[in-house]
Amino acid sequence: MHARQISPGSPIHGLTFGGAADVELRGQTRYLFSMVQQFRVIRAEGELGPYKVSTILYNYRLQAEDGPEVVAFHWHPTRDADWPHRHPHLHIGRGLGSGLAARATRYHFPTGRVCLEQVLRFAIKDLLVRPIKDNWEQILDQGQQTHEEWRTWP
Repeated sequence: MHARQISPGSPIHGLTFGGAADVELRGQTRYLFSMVQQFRVIRAEGELGPYKVSTILYNYRLQAEDGPEVVAFHWHPTRDADWPHRHPHLHIGRGLGSGLAARATRYHFPTGRVCLEQVLRFAIKDLLVRPIKDNWEQILDQGQQTHEEWRTWP
C-alpha cells in the first residue's frame, strides 16, 4: 500500500495498492484489482483522540484480466452538490456476465459503507481469487473488526 498527500500542502491524503498500477489477483480466473481511498487526519475527542483518520472517498474496482470491469464499490460524497449518487454504491460491470442488461452497467446500486476487507473477502469467496496467506480470513476479520470499532458512521 502507498499513502501520500494528494498535492503539497493539501490536508487530503491518498491510499492505493501498488502505486498507480492494478494488482493481479489469481484464482480460477485472473482479475485486476485497484483501490483508491482519500482521507484526512483530523483531531478527535476522547477514546478516538487525539487524532483519527477520516475517509472522504473510496473506489474499489475488480476487473477481468482481459479488461471488462466486474464490480466497483464507490463512495464520493464530496462530488458536486447536485450529483445524485453521493451515497455508497455499487456498479456491476460487463465482466460479470453477458446475461445482464446493458443498462445495468450504468446503475448505482445503493450499499452501506464498504471497507477494503469486505471487497477482498468477496473476491476470495465469490470470485474464487486464491489468497496468498492461509490465515487470510483471520487477517480480514481483524482488519474489519478494527475498522468497525473505530469508524464514526456505519
